[in-house]
Amino acid sequence: YPIPKVIWLLNGKPLTPKDGAQVEMNAPTGDAKLTIPKVDLQQHAGSVTCRLENVHGNQEETVHLNVLAAPLITTQLPKQEETVSGKDVTFRVVVRGSPRPDAEWFFNDTPVAPENVSFDEEKSEYQLLLKDPTVTTSEGSYRVVFKNELGETESAPCVLTILEPVKLTKVAPTTDLIDLKVGEPFEFSVDADGKEAPKVQLTKDGKEVKFTSVEGIRHVYSVPEVKPEHQGVYKVTAKNKTSAEETNVTLHVTAPLNITQSLTEQNVLLGQNGTLQITCDAFPVPKVTWFFNDTELKTSPKHKVEVKQNVFSLTVNKCDHPDTGIYRVLVDNGIDHTEQTAKFNVGVKPKVEAPKPANDQTCTIGQDTQISWKFSGIEKPHVTWFFNGQPLEANERFQITETEDGTTTLSIHKAQLADKGTYTAKATNPVGEAEAKTTLNIAGIKPTLTNDLDATLQATKGESMTIKLSAIGTPRPDIIWMRGNDDLVPSDRIQVHAPIEDGDDTYTITILNVQPEDQGDYSAKVTNVGGTLKTKKCKVTVTKSPEFVNKPTTQEVKQSETAVFEAKVDGYPIPKVIWLLNGKPLTPKDGAQVEMNAPTGDAKLTIPKVD
Repeated sequence: YPIPKVIWLLNGKPLTPKDGAQVEMNAPTGDAKLTIPKVDLQQHAGSVTCRLENVHGNQEETVHLNVLAAPLITTQLPKQEETVSGKDVTFRVVVRGSPRPDAEWFFNDTPVAPENVSFDEEKSEYQLLLKDPTVTTSEGSYRVVFKNELGETESAPCVLTILEPVKLTKVAPTTDLIDLKVGEPFEFSVDADGKEAPKVQLTKDGKEVKFTSVEGIRHVYSVPEVKPEHQGVYKVTAKNKTSAEETNVTLHVTAPLNITQSLTEQNVLLGQNGTLQITCDAFPVPKVTWFFNDTELKTSPKHKVEVKQNVFSLTVNKCDHPDTGIYRVLVDNGIDHTEQTAKFNVGVKPKVEAPKPANDQTCTIGQDTQISWKFSGIEKPHVTWFFNGQPLEANERFQITETEDGTTTLSIHKAQLADKGTYTAKATNPVGEAEAKTTLNIAGIKPTLTNDLDATLQATKGESMTIKLSAIGTPRPDIIWMRGNDDLVPSDRIQVHAPIEDGDDTYTITILNVQPEDQGDYSAKVTNVGGTLKTKKCKVTVTKSPEFVNKPTTQEVKQSETAVFEAKVDGYPIPKVIWLLNGKPLTPKDGAQVEMNAPTGDAKLTIPKVD
C-alpha cells in the first residue's frame, strides 16, 4: 500500500496496448492480468516479467512464454554463392520454430554429414561449413530441410560456384629474351586458364596489341617476318575475380646491312652542287662516315652530311675542279659493316663553237663534200653523227675524222640523191651534251636533149612502131611519154625502154599492133632533180593499103536461087568495096544487095533469084 503499479514486460520491454497486449488490474482484489492475443513465435516468445512498484519499493517475477510453431525461415540461403578453390565457405539460414527444428542439409540431393553442421543459439542460425572446397567435391546445389512436431519447411537452393585462380603458362618462346634478324618469324604464345575464364591482354611497350589467334586457352601473337618496329617488351596479363598473373618476353630485332641503292659515279657541272648518296636498310641504324682521299668529311660550308630515313648523303657545294676524285663511304651498325667508293667528276658541258648550231649546205650529185663542226667541253666530248635522226656508221662513202681542237668532220664521197637530209653531230661528256645540225641539199644537172623527136612518123596499121629520143642529165632523167595530153602507161602493147649502162642515153617507146587510134601528137617529159623539159611533138599517122583478108569464092547456085559472095578486107583509111559482074559495077538497080561492116572489114554481096 499504496496499491502498487503493475508493469508487464516482454523480453525486458514494457508491453502496451499498442503492442496488442491487454493489461487488467483489479485494485480491490489485487488481481493483475495480461492477455496477449494471437501470439507469434517471433514476436512474443521469451521472458514475461510482472513488475510491482510503489513508494515503498518494487518487486518483480519473471515467467516464460513458450510459443509452439512450425519451422519458419526468416533468412534464406542466397541463390548463388562463389568461393575460391581451397577457401572455406559457410552457408547460413535463420529459422524460427518451437520446439527448435531439426535441420538436414543436402548437396545435390545427397545428405551432408552432420559433423559440418552447427547451430547458433543466439541468432537461431543454422550453419553448414565446407572446408577446402574444390570443383569436383563441392561445386553444386545446396539446400536444407527443417522439421519439428508442428511441421517442416525447405530452404531455397543455393548454387555454389568454385572459382580457380589464374594459371598462366608461357608456351613460346622458352626464354624471356629473344634475338631475331629482320625477316625471321616471331611467336609469343601462352595458355591462360582459370575459373572464371580470365581476361587476357597483350601489350607491347605498354600499348595494347591484338592477339593473332585465340583458340580455347591458347593465345598466340605471331609475326611472319619481323621488322625493326616489332622490337620491344611484350607482356601478357591474365586476370579474373580471384587472381592475376603476367609473363613477358623481350624481343630484340637486328638487321644486317642491306644496300638497296649503291654509291654511283656522279658528274657535276662546274659551280653546281653535287650529291653522293647511298640507301641502306639496317637495324640498329648504321653510322655512316664519308671520306675524300682518305680524309674524313664532316658538315662544313663545303660539305653537307645528311641522313633522311634510310638515305645517307654527302653534298659538295659549288663544285670546282679540285673536288674531282674518289669518294668513299663507310657504313657500320655494330653487327655488320661495308664500304663503297665512287668517282666524282666536275666538268663543263659541251658547247658548239659557232654563232649558230645549224646551217645549210648544197652539194652537186656525184661530187664529194664535207660537213664540219667544232665542240668544246671538260672533259673532251665524244661526238656521234646522225642522219635524219638515225645513227650514222662510217663506211666507204662516209668517213668521220676528229682533230685535237675538237673539230669533227663528216666526209661524203660521191654524193647521192639519197644523201639529202639533216646531219646531226651530237657531242656528249659526263655533264651534258650539245648538238649541231647541217641540212644537206643535193643539186642535180638539168636534163638536155641530144636527139629530139622526129616531127612526123608514118606507121602501118597492124605493125609495130618505135619513137626514140636521146637525153642526158645528172641524175639520169626519168621519161614520161604522152599522146596529146594523156600519159602513156606501159603495158604488153606499149613498151618503154630507158638506158641502163653508162654512155647510153637513148629512150624509146614501142607500140605493137598499131591501130588507127594510135594516131596523134606524141611527146615526152624529161625530168630529174635539176629540172624538167619537154620534147617537140611527133605527129604519127597510121595507113595501110587495101588487101583481102578473106577473098570471095566462086559460087554455083540453081536458077532463081540466091547467090551470096563474102569477103573480109583490111586497109586504112577503110577501103571502098566495089562489086562487079562481068566487069560491070553492080548497083541496087540491078537487084544486088551490097553490105559493108567497116569496123570488122566484112563485105557481102547478095544476088536474089539468079537468072
